[in-house]
Amino acid sequence: LRRRYGPSLPSRLWKKILGDDGEKSLEDYTHADRWMQGHHCFGVHRVLPKPFAYFTMLREPISRLVSLYNFSKRNPTAYYHGHASRMTIDEFIAECELHELNNGQVRFIAGSDDNFFINRTPFGECEEELLQRAVQNIENHFFHVGVLDRFDKSILTIGKKLNWSTSL
Repeated sequence: LRRRYGPSLPSRLWKKILGDDGEKSLEDYTHADRWMQGHHCFGVHRVLPKPFAYFTMLREPISRLVSLYNFSKRNPTAYYHGHASRMTIDEFIAECELHELNNGQVRFIAGSDDNFFINRTPFGECEEELLQRAVQNIENHFFHVGVLDRFDKSILTIGKKLNWSTSL
C-alpha cells in the first residue's frame, strides 16, 4: 500500500482525534492523505475524508491471542505490557478481563458508537447482536475481508479489486 499510495495518514491525525492539537485540523486532510493503516476499529471513517472503504485481515483467534501476549510482553510501550510482563500466557488469557481477549475481532469490526476504539460491551457479555452488527458492517462497508493465513492471496485479491497493474 505504501508503494502504491505513499505514506498513510500521519499519526498526528490520532493526536487530533484524542484532543491533542496536531499540526493540521481534520478539515485540512485531503485525498492526498489517501489511506490509513493500523489496528483501527470500525467507525474511524467518521473523521476521515470521504469516500472511505475498509478492508481487514482476520486471524485465527488462538494465534491472535498468543501474538498479542508475546508482543505485549516484549514491548514496554505496548498497551497491555503491564499485564503481560507480570503474567504467564495462561494467566494473561484466563485472568485479564481485557476486551481484546473476549471476541476481540468481533469487537473491532462491530465498532463503537461513542468512540473509535474497541467495542466496550462488558467482558463476557458479547451476544449474537454484536456479531450481527459486525457482519452488517462487513457487508455494508468492507470491500475485502481476508485471513492472515492466506495473506498473499488476499493482497492479490485486493490488488484486483483496486485495479492494480502487476508492476509498480
